Amino acid sequence: MEPRGTTSGFARAAIRRAFAGAALFAALAMGAIAPWPAPAAVPLLDTYYSPKNRERPVRASTRFIILHTTEGAARGSGSKLQRNGEANYMVDGAGRIYRVIDRKRVAYHCGRSMWNGVSSLDNCSVGIEVVGYHNKDLTAAQYKALKSLLDELKRTYRIPDDRVLTHSMVAYGAPNQWHRKSHRGRKRCAMRMALPSVRRKLGLNSKPSYDPDVRAGRLVVADRELQQLLYSVDKKSSRKTAAKRGASDEPGKNAKAGISAKAGKTAKTGKSGAAPRAGDGALTIGVGQTAWDVVRGAYNAHDTLYVFPGGDRRRGDEITNWRAVPSGTQVIVGFREPATPPAPARLASQEPAPAGADAAPAPEAIDEAAALSAYEAKEAAGGNVIGPGKSAWDIARDAYAAEDTIYEFPSGERKRGSEISNWKAIPSGTRVTVAAGDTNEPERISSLADAAQPDGAQAQPDAPPPNQDA
Repeated sequence: MEPRGTTSGFARAAIRRAFAGAALFAALAMGAIAPWPAPAAVPLLDTYYSPKNRERPVRASTRFIILHTTEGAARGSGSKLQRNGEANYMVDGAGRIYRVIDRKRVAYHCGRSMWNGVSSLDNCSVGIEVVGYHNKDLTAAQYKALKSLLDELKRTYRIPDDRVLTHSMVAYGAPNQWHRKSHRGRKRCAMRMALPSVRRKLGLNSKPSYDPDVRAGRLVVADRELQQLLYSVDKKSSRKTAAKRGASDEPGKNAKAGISAKAGKTAKTGKSGAAPRAGDGALTIGVGQTAWDVVRGAYNAHDTLYVFPGGDRRRGDEITNWRAVPSGTQVIVGFREPATPPAPARLASQEPAPAGADAAPAPEAIDEAAALSAYEAKEAAGGNVIGPGKSAWDIARDAYAAEDTIYEFPSGERKRGSEISNWKAIPSGTRVTVAAGDTNEPERISSLADAAQPDGAQAQPDAPPPNQDA
């Protein structure tokens, strides 16, 4: 029996539980701990965490995610990224994710870059380096890890799939010996991650269908095959999706009134589920109609073009808010841009082409398998040897004049890129060896303001407005 004036063991335990409960309630009320476990974040390693974090500014906004390939092995690439603070994350072949620069801070990963008139994308993007090469597929572990990382970043910054871009999409080159105007094609970095089949594995269900800066005339195309690959489409998948939607149409359900005469004839035959053919001309969305009412399963296809009453033009796979499509919009099914012939090849010893004649904008996007085959055929022609139609720039891109790019002439003489001044004198048969790594001279950011636009272009903000990163 407990002595008088003391508390029993049971009572003491009850008091302890009461105090613990009160402390837990107070901690919850003050926000010191979460009321339930937070969703597990993507696990990160700090092996290559950069000391540059201390000096990097916090981004004012985060509008894009830019994907890169290291063009080298994990250890050497990680050390370089760590030393220069050239990415926010790195994903190695085993699927391990390394933090390099804090995701809220500016990483020097894009260099000279532009998208839709907005330049210096380092200031408004997260950069992810994937260990590997631009012309090689990812490992299964990388697909899984990168998808998880992208899911978290897209959710955190509210970034849509079509703003997850590759470095090859956004990089542009300044005028040089071969291209007299600012041009696309400066980088091939991460180009395979622009392919629809690869993006699907990464949980990315859409991508830009064209280069907005080339279309606006701010830049010209300097690598037609690369541009075709970046904006290629998966026609096989599109046909399956359209067929599935078309098969779900209710038999005998005719299109509503207000469509063109040809569409009306189709409806009278009872074939209301069939989309109009390319030769049927433009249809018009009437009052109370939807795009589906007019073109059925082809409503969101890449080759279905919408011409709005104000003159704006959008492809079916570029539209997300279908309720906002106004009546009076014209619809063309099976639309094709007129093809533009490729620029003629030039010998390395020839004079540069006149301004604006470096290359024409890429024609209508082609199927990804055909685009990949065309690119690989171009790369295989001559390998890394300068010859007809293959200049030092075609092989080395930005690194053509770098100190660690080696030129071995047919005579056996060797020179570094930094030692060459007369590029017209480089003979055919010269072999070019480029140092490993996605060579990218970092921009020295003094403020978060956009850099000057090339060729007098004006910045055009993307829609919707950028979210603020607190």
